[in-house]
Amino acid sequence: MAPGSSYIYNYPQGLQKLLELMNQKYQNPKFYITENGIPESRNDSIPLDQALKDPHRIDYVKQHLYRISKAIKNGVNVKGYFYWTSFDALEWGLGTNTRYGLYFVDYNDNLKRIPKQSAKWLREFLLSNSTQTAC
Repeated sequence: MAPGSSYIYNYPQGLQKLLELMNQKYQNPKFYITENGIPESRNDSIPLDQALKDPHRIDYVKQHLYRISKAIKNGVNVKGYFYWTSFDALEWGLGTNTRYGLYFVDYNDNLKRIPKQSAKWLREFLLSNSTQTAC
């Protein structure tokens, strides 16, 4: 179970298995992975510098990209990956009690947006891999 959620599971192997199964069953369609993200509970009592540290999110993205890469190597036609979400957002049914974003939204300071550790990591990851071909 993902932290901050009672219904989201972290199972990257399942994503790879699902992609490979759907690829086989539907004769190699194009796949776009959307809304792939991990929540954390909102906690306004922790200091900002601590709130910006989200190594669990970096691990989550790494694990899912690794499994997507393996699926691609196994012939799956993945055309896009979109993390959910860039900014902490209003979630239906949960309001602002969970945080998914790569950017921290300060609800107490005019919705100021501050990059979390994961946003900085993802930028560097994308820049370092921009000249390489996917798998």
